This record gives sequence, structure tokens and C-alpha cells, in this order.
Amino acid sequence: MSYADATEQEEIDEAFKDYPAIFVGSIVDVRRFFDPGETLGGRARLGHGGFWVEEVVFEVLESLKGTQAGTCKTRTVIQGGLCGLSIGSQREKYLVYTAPSRDGTYMLSTCSRTVEYESVQAEAAFLRSKSR
Repeated sequence: MSYADATEQEEIDEAFKDYPAIFVGSIVDVRRFFDPGETLGGRARLGHGGFWVEEVVFEVLESLKGTQAGTCKTRTVIQGGLCGLSIGSQREKYLVYTAPSRDGTYMLSTCSRTVEYESVQAEAAFLRSKSR
């Protein structure tokens, strides 16, 4: 698999090294809730009395790195300016780059390469070749 843009290939290589869990997944459930607590995923509270969280459960269709078949629960902060990644609706497929938090859930962020699968099938094929 080759890419026209060498910079993009380098970014994918870097992401493959940086993210301990990469998979193709289909959304099983999405819920939003307000977390008034002290932490989210073991991180200190952000100092503004809580935050909105989106919890997305994926069915892992294909593990490319660090995950197993089954489901994977992810969370993201969806308040403005906090790098939250708003995910679509059930049954949509995503290429997910994520890292586990201290409480065992996986965190999603706009800083990751997580994106709808249909637009990045060539990237997934490249990752498959790296994970063998």
C-alpha cells in the first residue's frame, strides 16, 4: 500500500506507535451525560464544575493493534475547546485510534486519527500490513 502523500504516511506511522489500541468498530450504543465528579478516566477535574461526556460503545469488527474481539467502551469530553470528538449514530463504522484511561475505558479525542471508516479504507489496509 502506498500513499501519494509521504507526510500522511509518516503521520500514520507515528499514530501507530503512539496509540496502544487501534481497531475498526461499529457503534453499538451512544449516550451523553453530565459528569460532576472529580475525575474522568483518572484525569484531574478541569476546574469548571464538571463536563459533558459522550460514551460510545463499539463492537470491535477488526483489531489492528491492542484490542480483542467484543466491545470497547470509549469516552470523550464534548465541551467546547476540550478536544472532544463527537461520534455519529449507531451502526456507523469507524477507524478508532484510542488509549486506555486509568478506569479501563478508552478515551477519544479530536487529536487522534479516529474517523469514519468509509473515508479511510486505504489507511486501514496500511495498518493491517503493519500489524502482521
